[in-house]
Amino acid sequence: GAPRSSNARGEAPGEGNSFAMMEEVLERLKLMDYEKVFFPKGFRPLTHAFFAMPSSNPAEQFHYFTTLATWLMNSLGNDCKAPSHYDDPNATVANLTMELRKTGVPADYPPIKLKQGHGEAVCAVLLSLLEKVGHEFRKPHHRPEDAAEEAEVDDGAALDAEDGVADDVGHLTEDDEDIYYGGGTAAGKGEEGGSEPLTAIQPSV
Repeated sequence: GAPRSSNARGEAPGEGNSFAMMEEVLERLKLMDYEKVFFPKGFRPLTHAFFAMPSSNPAEQFHYFTTLATWLMNSLGNDCKAPSHYDDPNATVANLTMELRKTGVPADYPPIKLKQGHGEAVCAVLLSLLEKVGHEFRKPHHRPEDAAEEAEVDDGAALDAEDGVADDVGHLTEDDEDIYYGGGTAAGKGEEGGSEPLTAIQPSV
C-alpha cells in the first residue's frame, strides 16, 4: 500500500507499513504508562511517526530507539546496560542484536537498517518487544481456573499466546470438563463435591 504520509518523503516500498507499526508501538507504550516510567531518562514524548521516518537529528533518533529497546528488554528480565550517546553505533547495534536474540525476539535485520534509527526494521523490533512485554503482563500466575478466564478474555487479542496458554486450557477443558469446572471452583467444598476428583487436580497453593 501507499505510505500514509501526505508529504512525499520518498519512502522505499514497504515504508508505509512502518507508519502503521509506529502507531501500534505508541499505543502499546501508552498502555505501559511509558510517559511516567520512561521519561525520567530525559526523552520527549514520541509522535505517531517518530520511528517511521527520518529525523532532523538522526543521532538522537538512534539513541532514543536503542534506549527504548533496552528498557523494554530489561522489562522482560534482561539485564542490559543502557547505551550511551558516545558509544560506537556499530557496537551498539551488535549488542542490541545479541540481547534481542537472548530475549527471543527476531533480530535478523541488516545492522544498517537498525543503525539508521527509523524505518520498518526499527518499528518491527520495538513492536516485537512490546508484544512480548504484553504477554508477560497478561500471563496468568494464578490457579488454573484463572488461566481459563484469562484465555477466554484474551482470545483473539493475543494470537501468539494461543500456542501456549490457550492450548493448555483447551486441552484441559476437553478432557476433564466436569472435574475442571466442578472440582476446580469447589476447593472449599470437601466431601460434598466428591473427594477423589478433587485430590486428582488439587492445585498447590
